[in-house]
Amino acid sequence: MTSIVIVAFDGLQPAQVTSELMPNLARFAAEGVTFTNNHAVFPTVTRINAASMVTGMHPGRHGLMANTLVVRDFDPYLAFSALEPMLAKLAKKTGRVLLQPTLADILSGGGSEYIAVGTGTSGNAYVHNPNADRSGGATIHPEFCLPYGLHDEIIARFGTWPDAGVTNVEKLARAVDITTGYVL
Repeated sequence: MTSIVIVAFDGLQPAQVTSELMPNLARFAAEGVTFTNNHAVFPTVTRINAASMVTGMHPGRHGLMANTLVVRDFDPYLAFSALEPMLAKLAKKTGRVLLQPTLADILSGGGSEYIAVGTGTSGNAYVHNPNADRSGGATIHPEFCLPYGLHDEIIARFGTWPDAGVTNVEKLARAVDITTGYVL
């Protein structure tokens, strides 16, 4: 089966990707496809944009409107951060996190898998494949994996994730190891 690798960088400006500043990424981008006419959705916060990327919808359609939110069907009085622990509780109580199918959901209907490996916030990673237990594929993050049973397997095979550093080089290297050694 053919694999397609999509690499997304939160907050990285195209002007920063130069052979002087980032020679490896500049070479990688030059050898692949770069979408030069893309723009963040509004509001321009990480989890909303991740949800828009995987659903193809604006926030008003996919339902994730902020990094902190209130969901009446969940708890009409609780403002909570859209991070994995609370998003998982939301999914358990309401049956969904997003109002639209994700790319993972659509691919699973055609017999393919979507596997996301992320080192950013747990909320950003979670929205990539919140239905992994039903749709297949996975989300792999330092704090959790979907499906949840996968986390122990990843740790056993690749070791515990390095602590975050100023540049996160070690954590990013682990993500690359997992991508090349498990995903691909």
